[in-house]
Amino acid sequence: GIVIREFGDEYSSAEIKESVWNFAYQQIGTFLVVFKQAKPIDIPDLIEDFFRMMSDIIMFFVTNFVLSDILGSTFEVALLALDIEKFEPLIATLHFLIDLVSWGFDVPPISIYENVPEDVKLTVQRFVGQHGDSLLKHVLHGLIFKFPADAHPDASDLLGKTLRLSPSPQIAVNWINIALDALPQN
Repeated sequence: GIVIREFGDEYSSAEIKESVWNFAYQQIGTFLVVFKQAKPIDIPDLIEDFFRMMSDIIMFFVTNFVLSDILGSTFEVALLALDIEKFEPLIATLHFLIDLVSWGFDVPPISIYENVPEDVKLTVQRFVGQHGDSLLKHVLHGLIFKFPADAHPDASDLLGKTLRLSPSPQIAVNWINIALDALPQN
């Protein structure tokens, strides 16, 4: 994360930024391999560090990340990480997901950008359109059954942004129905 924050900003040359992105991409790939071999409950500190790093990546390398082949895998890991009942990894994961979804709107979530690159916005909108039901299901379940009270504002923010980014109001209602139907009946 430090390398990404230090050398990923607008003051670094294109060559340095490209090297930092390649380093970040490699780190993401390494973590995804480790994650597949472990149980999330056994590596909460690694998950927290990973999603803090991902928040830095999405701040400085949003186009590289969103348009890459690792967006889907990272999202899947985030959904699984929402099941961890430890506060710090949960918050880091929620913040990453909020940041990711926020790139689907017209106004960038951070002030170093004047506008959201159109390809990033459309990719995030399409991605949320395809995976919003899953995201809503995991977050709603966590809000009701798992998340500590201190995580509720962030989870609610993520829910609201996800619903606003749905392709239509009817699809948003469908996502809510799917999430409610997935809740335990007893």
